[in-house]
Amino acid sequence: MGIGDLSVGGSVKLKGPIKLGNLSIAGSLSVEGDLEADVLEVSGSGRVAGRLKSGRITVSGSLLVEKNIEGGQIEVSGSLSVSETVEAENLSISGSLKAGEVRAGRLEIRGVAKGGIFKGREVEVGRES
Repeated sequence: MGIGDLSVGGSVKLKGPIKLGNLSIAGSLSVEGDLEADVLEVSGSGRVAGRLKSGRITVSGSLLVEKNIEGGQIEVSGSLSVSETVEAENLSISGSLKAGEVRAGRLEIRGVAKGGIFKGREVEVGRES
């Protein structure tokens, strides 16, 4: 399924795979399958039962991904939980992240990060982390 932009203010459940331009979640969104979006902004609650791919991901609410995330720029000030791997060019965590494995070009941790393996070409960890 491919559509333009989507803004979720209530509660929505979709069957994937889904490809979008800009996706904004202020309410609740559940995707059964894979999700691809140019830009993903989560201030509410999101769940992806498959893989997530996006150029830019901003999470100030909560997001659960049951497989992998592949992203360009990922910023987490809320809560992000990924069952398998997070791959990003730039990953910034000021909230909480739980993942099986994290691979990033630039990795900045100022919040809580839990996982098996963390890899980055450039890693910065704050005192409070």
